[in-house]
Amino acid sequence: MPAEVTVDVRHPNAALSHEMFERTVAAIADCARLANVRAEIIKQWSFGDITFDTGLVNLVRSVAADLKVPHRHLLSAAGHDAYHVFKIAPTVMMFTPCRDGISHNESEHIEIEYTLPGVNVVLNAVVRKANQ
Repeated sequence: MPAEVTVDVRHPNAALSHEMFERTVAAIADCARLANVRAEIIKQWSFGDITFDTGLVNLVRSVAADLKVPHRHLLSAAGHDAYHVFKIAPTVMMFTPCRDGISHNESEHIEIEYTLPGVNVVLNAVVRKANQ
């Protein structure tokens, strides 16, 4: 019975991400052998093995905490301009929640009450950085 599975391997350290991928490939091969089935990896895609500016990441976290805006670290594979800008300037990405968790899709919608905390974090981070 044919089946398909998608595996998404992410880690902020590119070397560890590669090691995790290699271990995943080996585990799939072991499972296939034990189950006496054939497993084939037909598509591999890699994106975003970059590290954003630590100072800016910490600044955004600090501002969010000061403003009491709930936040967490997120490893994103979203293809934003920031992945190119980081090569020439300090860069950070920040996300705000969308309705039903849907983003990068024609159904994406963000409520205004979700935008205000994010806008305030960006504004305050820019002002704080400008005053350093």
